[in-house]
Amino acid sequence: MEGSVTLWLPDVWPLQKHRHPWGRTYREGKLARWEYDESYCDAVKKTSPYDSGPRLLDIIDTAVFDYLIGNADRHHYESFQ
Repeated sequence: MEGSVTLWLPDVWPLQKHRHPWGRTYREGKLARWEYDESYCDAVKKTSPYDSGPRLLDIIDTAVFDYLIGNADRHHYESFQ
């Protein structure tokens, strides 16, 4: 079973766009930092907004879900400001 959810939020609820820390490059011969840097995960854990709160765990949950459903193109995510 496949599905999708689209939410149309009013303009009074502004969203902030964030680059996904494990996004892909899609350029031939260019690797994303997480593909070659053994200490990348440690660097992400020390970077805001992943250094406090549940956001890093939410991103990891999303990455696992993406892997299970075969979604390999998550580039950004959004959060309430």
